[in-house]
Amino acid sequence: HQRHPKIDRGNGGNHPPALQPPQGGILLSGTGNDTGRIVLASGSKIRSRILENAGIGHVVDAASIDEKGLKEKLGKDRIGIELAAQALAQAKAAAIAKIHPGVYVIGADQILELDGWWFNKPRDMEQAVATLKTLRGHTHRLVSAVSVYHDKESLWKYVETANLTMRD
Repeated sequence: HQRHPKIDRGNGGNHPPALQPPQGGILLSGTGNDTGRIVLASGSKIRSRILENAGIGHVVDAASIDEKGLKEKLGKDRIGIELAAQALAQAKAAAIAKIHPGVYVIGADQILELDGWWFNKPRDMEQAVATLKTLRGHTHRLVSAVSVYHDKESLWKYVETANLTMRD
C-alpha cells in the first residue's frame, strides 16, 4: 500500500498565511480598527480565519437557527441543493442582522451531497468515520453559499459547487 505525502491545507501547521493581509486590514465600512462593523454569523473558526487572513476585521456572533430542521424542510420541499445552501446562509445572516443593526453580517453554509443524499454535520467521531466511509471511492458535491446582510436587507449572495472525489 503506497503512502501519499501529507497535503498542506494551510491551516494545521501554524504557518503564516500564503497571502499576508494588508497592514491594518480591510474594513467594508468604518474607520480604524472598528471590527464591530462586520459580524460573522457563524461559529466556524475556519470561516473566521479566512476573514482574518484576508485582512477583514470582524466579530463573531453565531446564528442560533434550527439548521438541521430547516435543511430537512427544504429537502422535503424538493428545493435544489444550491437554493437550500443559499437559504441556510441567508437565514443565518438575517437572524444576526436583526440583533446587530447598522452592521454588515456575513452568513455562510455548506451542504455535502452524494447521489441525492444531503449530509448533516457529524455529531461525533463515529458518525464522521461512517460519512467518510460512505464517500470513499465516490464523487460528491460540496455546495457553499454566502450571504451579506445590512440591517434587514440582503445585499449580496453567492453559491459555488465543488465536485470532490474521495479516493478508495
